[in-house]
Amino acid sequence: QILRCNQDICNVSSDGPLGANLCVKPISISEFSLAMSDKLHISSIENMTRKDFQLKCEDTKVRVTARCAGFLEVSNIPGTSVMGPGSLIRYFHRTAKDFLESDEVWGKILLETTKTNFNPSVDLMRSCLWYIKVQVAFSVELGQNLLRYDAASSHVVGFMAYAFRADPHIPSRETQTALINQLNDLIAKYDIEGHWLYDLIPLL
Repeated sequence: QILRCNQDICNVSSDGPLGANLCVKPISISEFSLAMSDKLHISSIENMTRKDFQLKCEDTKVRVTARCAGFLEVSNIPGTSVMGPGSLIRYFHRTAKDFLESDEVWGKILLETTKTNFNPSVDLMRSCLWYIKVQVAFSVELGQNLLRYDAASSHVVGFMAYAFRADPHIPSRETQTALINQLNDLIAKYDIEGHWLYDLIPLL
């Protein structure tokens, strides 16, 4: 569900309903790992080292390989022949995508989470937020206390796109609000450029 949510938004026109460019990139193993970490305490994210993050991504790769029955795979980092945190999660083959997204099979997949608060858009909101927090932790590890705009901007935009999609999901509304408030705090603290984001947050 997380992968499909990401791909659905990637395939939407960049002229989103909020009047901003909501172009979202295909999900990487690092982002997927954070999306799957809803049970992880926030202090673990805020104190994560590069080595910790690398190990977490490697663990997620093993889980994807072991638990997805060959339908999903971790690709090489785009433009290279190596794997790492920037490697993409994708369907193994178009036939795997067609099978999983067929009405019958997809209905069974949705049944697994029907009686829970799970929503893939919310998990992807959390992933974007935590990715920014991880970048802050990396800066601290290097003895700095700053956040580069280029390390955060695309994930702020992605967060907004996922938040717009998650908005109708009432069971997760409290979580959505908490995540939006945390992002707002980060924008204020690190002066992440993009004043239009302040205008969008109240709409969500």
